[in-house]
Amino acid sequence: MRRWMILVLVLLLAGAGLWFGCTRSASPPSAEGATSMAALGLVLLDSDEGVSVLAVKDKSPAEYAGIHPGDLLLQANGHPFSTILQLEALLPPAKQSALQLQLMRRQQDVMTVQLHLR
Repeated sequence: MRRWMILVLVLLLAGAGLWFGCTRSASPPSAEGATSMAALGLVLLDSDEGVSVLAVKDKSPAEYAGIHPGDLLLQANGHPFSTILQLEALLPPAKQSALQLQLMRRQQDVMTVQLHLR
């Protein structure tokens, strides 16, 4: 049942333009210079555990940082978050070149990765 729900959410995200190539900014359109989720190369899902990585775009900052599908994102630049909206509020301005993410892999290994933004 859960896999079916995730598949439906992925299809809805793709149809809504929130997939890899989206142009949706991480903050309201009036906030210039915001980093978009697409710029990170991530497809995310709010789950009971927090923010889960559904997919990572090839040759993206997220792939180069070593983020994998199934990872659970915990903190951005030292600030904890539990929803995608909270993460979007923590994203640095586009002029800033790095984002530090703490994540949990396989529900046990906690690590910190550095994303070098383009």
